[in-house]
Amino acid sequence: MSCLSVRPAAAGEQRYFAQYLLPQTAQELRRSGGAYTLLGALTGPLACGASAVRWTGGEAVLESLFTDPLVRGRGLGGALADLAILTARERDAGSLTCGYVLAGEDLVAMNAIFSRRGGAPRLLGPAYCADVSACRGARLIGAALRGDYRPAPAVVPFSRLTPEQLARLEERPDIPGYLRWQSCEPRCDRELSLAWVQAGQVSAYILGGEAADGGYLLAAAWRGAEAPAASFLALLRGQLNRCWYQAGGGFPYYFSAVTAPAQALARLLLQGHFQEYAQMSARISL
Repeated sequence: MSCLSVRPAAAGEQRYFAQYLLPQTAQELRRSGGAYTLLGALTGPLACGASAVRWTGGEAVLESLFTDPLVRGRGLGGALADLAILTARERDAGSLTCGYVLAGEDLVAMNAIFSRRGGAPRLLGPAYCADVSACRGARLIGAALRGDYRPAPAVVPFSRLTPEQLARLEERPDIPGYLRWQSCEPRCDRELSLAWVQAGQVSAYILGGEAADGGYLLAAAWRGAEAPAASFLALLRGQLNRCWYQAGGGFPYYFSAVTAPAQALARLLLQGHFQEYAQMSARISL
């Protein structure tokens, strides 16, 4: 049986471990590698898992932790977490935090990894995974899954927002920190993240990106008091349409909801075509 090991990935090794990272994390590593440390798991000389630690404001954020199903149950996930903790301590980080959305045995295993290391996993709320192919007949979102769909004029991708518009968003006191673009950007795609813009002002947005399994996710959503109630549905339809074209058809779509109204809206929009997951957060003090 091959020897299992974990170690920091050397320069130029990213391509070997990219398959075990969230797609957006892999892209960020290529663009701004200095803000991350990539840790790899190996069976003999072959990659079989990875995690990535992002450095931000003196803190460490574990953006990915994944091992190949063929080597699970042999302690590699815990070994990657231990190496991430050691690396964070060496960088004098005050804490290591991680957010994850899982269900079943995967959720139990990830919670155990953080609990054993003092992370105290905390349930933020439910998340839903919908098979978008099954949603084509859904009354409120099915129209977005057709070639003739056109988004509302006020729906604008984040790639077209000006630096001034983004700066004003960061200054708004009514946006919680965990929903801000700056916090979510490492997991999101500017073309799949959409804003509701009227008179040059952003009053609502929906942030999204790629999921590890080839699907897509809604990472965060916010609507200001001045935005129309219909803006969220228009943004969601726009995002689904963009994902539909990018995927070339059906795909799994992860929809997080941390408030009771958002949970009810998620169930209404997906019309029963979903599986429920748990959205978790863990923090290890260093």
